[in-house]
Amino acid sequence: MSHHPPRLPVLKTQFTAFRLVDTAPDTVARFWASIRCPPIGNACWSWRPERRRGCEPVLSIRGRPVHAARIAHYAVTGDWPLAYRRIRTCSNPLCVRPSHGRWQLGTTTRRALDALEVSYREVSTPVSVEMEIAAARRAGVIDQLWAAD
Repeated sequence: MSHHPPRLPVLKTQFTAFRLVDTAPDTVARFWASIRCPPIGNACWSWRPERRRGCEPVLSIRGRPVHAARIAHYAVTGDWPLAYRRIRTCSNPLCVRPSHGRWQLGTTTRRALDALEVSYREVSTPVSVEMEIAAARRAGVIDQLWAAD
């Protein structure tokens, strides 16, 4: 009987998504063009394209769906939340603003990583409003009226 390590489909899926984003140079620009960023300090960043009812906002990259909240986190921090799932902290199901959510490992992923004796961080890169505003300004999606409060 051979011993096979546990499969990590979540990690494989997220690594594939990260590779897609990393190798498609227009992805971050397409993301910024797909959200509504009102010039109000802590307002939701709403996803504008249509989405299926009950589904998270996604951006299609080379025909594959990638969660828009992951791309938002990557666009603001440069860090990909590999293996984490997003817990939205606001009530807007279309919101992809990084500071309006937190990332946590799911139980299955945590157990699989523990079984493989892989170390992991409980939280990904924290996001501040200043980081979000700076990234949105660099992308040109908000104007100078947005004051960092």
